[in-house]
Amino acid sequence: MKEYDKIEETLNKKCNKDVVSSYIQAMASIVLADSIIGRYFFDTDLQSSIEMGLKILETLPREDETSDVKRAYEIICSWLIENDLKFDRHEIKGKYNSSEDKREDYEILTERKEGDTSEKYGLYEDGYYYILPNKFQELLQKNELSAVAVKKQLAELNYIKIQRDKNRIYYEVLKFYNGGRRRMVAFKLENNLTLPQDEIEKLDQKDILYPNIGDETFEDI
Repeated sequence: MKEYDKIEETLNKKCNKDVVSSYIQAMASIVLADSIIGRYFFDTDLQSSIEMGLKILETLPREDETSDVKRAYEIICSWLIENDLKFDRHEIKGKYNSSEDKREDYEILTERKEGDTSEKYGLYEDGYYYILPNKFQELLQKNELSAVAVKKQLAELNYIKIQRDKNRIYYEVLKFYNGGRRRMVAFKLENNLTLPQDEIEKLDQKDILYPNIGDETFEDI
C-alpha cells in the first residue's frame, strides 16, 4: 500500500493537470504490478514502470474531453429516442436465381404508409442505431461538437463500432441499407435509458394514463 501511494503521488506530480483523477488511480495499480513483475523477472526498476504509466496517461482523454463525450452521448441518446420512427427496421432475405446459379439478397425496409415522404436517418437493428454520417455530423455541429473527436472518444468507450483496414481505423461501419452498402455510424443505445419495470407498471394503470376515461359521453367526444 505504501508503494502504491508513492506511485500515485508521483504520477499526480508528473502528469498533466487535466488528466482524469480516476485514470491516475487505475494507472498506479498497473504501474505497481508492472514494477513487481519487472523486479522479479526482468531486472527492471520502478522508474521504468512509472515512465510507462505516464506515457499511457498522455494518450487518454483529458478532463474537458471526457465531459464533451459525456455531453455528446446524452445529446445523441435523446435525439435517437426523439427520432426513433425515422430509423428503418429491415430484414435481409435471399432468393435463388436458377439461371445464374446464385443467391440474390434483397432488403425489406419498414413499410411506409401511402404518401409518407418523411426523411429517414438510418437503420435500427439488434440494439444498434446505424446513423447516416451526414445526419450524425449535422447533430453534433448544431451542438458545437466535433464529429471527428466525438466518434474517436465514443469508440474508446465502446459506444460505437469500428472497422479496421490494415493500419486504418474507420469510425463508421459498412452496412447494407436502402439497396447498397454504405458507411454508417453504429451507435449502441444502452438499455438503462428505458424506464424501470415498476415505473412502466405504474404508467399502465388506467387512472394514471387515462384519468378521464369513462366520464365522457359520445356527445362530449
